[in-house]
Amino acid sequence: MTFSLSPGDVVAMTLVPTMSLILIAYILSRLLPVADPDVDTFEKIVDVDADTSGTSTLTIVDEELNGDTSGTLADEEIDSDTSRTLALAIEPGDVVGDYSQPWKDTFDVTFVLLMAVLLFALVVATLVTTPSLLVSGAFITALLVKFVAMTSCSLLGGVICRRFSTFDEDGYVVGSKNGWFRVNYTRKFQHFAAYMVPIYFPNPPSISGLIPDLWSNFVTLFCFVILIKPLRTRYNLIMLQFISLDRPEDRPHTLKWIVMGNIIPGLTLIVLWRLVFRLTGNNENLCSIFVLITGIGDGLAEPVGIWLGKHKYKTFAFCSKRKYTRSLEGSTCVFMSGMIFPLLQYADFETRLQMWICSLLLAPLMTFAEATAPHTMDTPGLFLVGGSVILIVLSLTNE
Repeated sequence: MTFSLSPGDVVAMTLVPTMSLILIAYILSRLLPVADPDVDTFEKIVDVDADTSGTSTLTIVDEELNGDTSGTLADEEIDSDTSRTLALAIEPGDVVGDYSQPWKDTFDVTFVLLMAVLLFALVVATLVTTPSLLVSGAFITALLVKFVAMTSCSLLGGVICRRFSTFDEDGYVVGSKNGWFRVNYTRKFQHFAAYMVPIYFPNPPSISGLIPDLWSNFVTLFCFVILIKPLRTRYNLIMLQFISLDRPEDRPHTLKWIVMGNIIPGLTLIVLWRLVFRLTGNNENLCSIFVLITGIGDGLAEPVGIWLGKHKYKTFAFCSKRKYTRSLEGSTCVFMSGMIFPLLQYADFETRLQMWICSLLLAPLMTFAEATAPHTMDTPGLFLVGGSVILIVLSLTNE
């Protein structure tokens, strides 16, 4: 049972987000000072060297780093244990690592083994519970459609990267041809696809439940495991997909961070939240709200922050001492998405009160979750906060 929109609802649903955006724009432009984050943890000088092609590397000058007075800031210099934390604010496009390490000594091996274990467990679970899935043409077709949609998004991002980026001798992006392009933009193609494809390419109506959801998530992860070093260095199409998400500032942890800090936690939480909503008698379609807020709001936050961000703040990386910058302008995308998507999905709420409470709570709370989450790990935090808020609101307001 749902409610019908009145003319007053339509007016309010238009005015509230619009006035909120105007107020935020006024605060950012008039009331808050424009300042970059403070990055001096101890006495050092950090420069960004850029050549005409747009290539940039971080250079550090410090007497305590074994007497080395200059050089490219390697990942081990940031992540190694030191007497005092080296906390640099890394900007989009800064090259801070490479892939010279043998792939057998990297996360790639762990990822392949993890996928093998997951595949074995899924096959066994399917044979025990719903063996018909393994021979269902409709279900297999749905999985193939998801795979094609995911890889198509990656390839599109890679084509754009090829057009606007400069590359090193190994084929990895090191800069921009025109100064404005960043891999940070095309990386969002995978961000959108990983969470939007299951929404817009769902399993057939006759096939639902935990096991089909897990298979769908496995296909999503499979689209990432094929990006491991031995495959991408051998096949151009796979390298094309990888460069579209390989931010220079994340190297050599690009795949590890996006998989362990984003995709696996995010997909796991979606499955768990849908199960919880189903078991509590709530509409599991409401889970799409925080998925859309994350996919679109957080997806737009980075490019908007790069283009328009004037009010910067810092965040730590996932399991690292690196520090990265975010902006209030980018976080505003999450705030506006948190306000708008509950209103757009009004048909899935039972009452008008539920819709408005979720809209007014999700906007600030999910923005706070995004702003305080570690670099590359904002998705699980957003999903936790979003699902919790919606479930609590439904529990307190259901008749």
